[in-house]
Amino acid sequence: VSDNTAHDMLINYIGKDNLQDFGQSLGAQYTLYVSDNFGSITNSDAIIYLTELNNFINSNSTLGSELQSYFVNSDQNYLKISDYNIEAAEKYGQYGELYHENGIVYSNHPYLISILTTEGNDDYESIIKTINLKIYELNELFYSERQAKCNLEYYPN
Repeated sequence: VSDNTAHDMLINYIGKDNLQDFGQSLGAQYTLYVSDNFGSITNSDAIIYLTELNNFINSNSTLGSELQSYFVNSDQNYLKISDYNIEAAEKYGQYGELYHENGIVYSNHPYLISILTTEGNDDYESIIKTINLKIYELNELFYSERQAKCNLEYYPN
């Protein structure tokens, strides 16, 4: 089911007010805050939703694994880093010139990522992959430097 269709199904099933209340209970500020059923998203709200998704995936072995597989095997997964055999659970969306890609990248040190852009000129794949690869490299550098610093401080020669 497409993202928009699934979104409509969710609103029809649980109701817009319940979905807004749930988003607010997580700490999100802009869950369906405009008159239509889609609204807008911010990076902060996206990370809140991704954190909740990640917690569900990690705490529910059966349904979490099933849900994770839907996000990992999506047909347009620009967060996957094939050169490093790194999977990602992702969700993208586009409305006119607005494009977003949000997800959980399953590297050695998994991280959450939210990219919201109006750039790309229909080359969103290249833009998203380039940004995510830079984030991946920074994430790996952070953990490498942290490990080296901890070793120097706690296990000096």
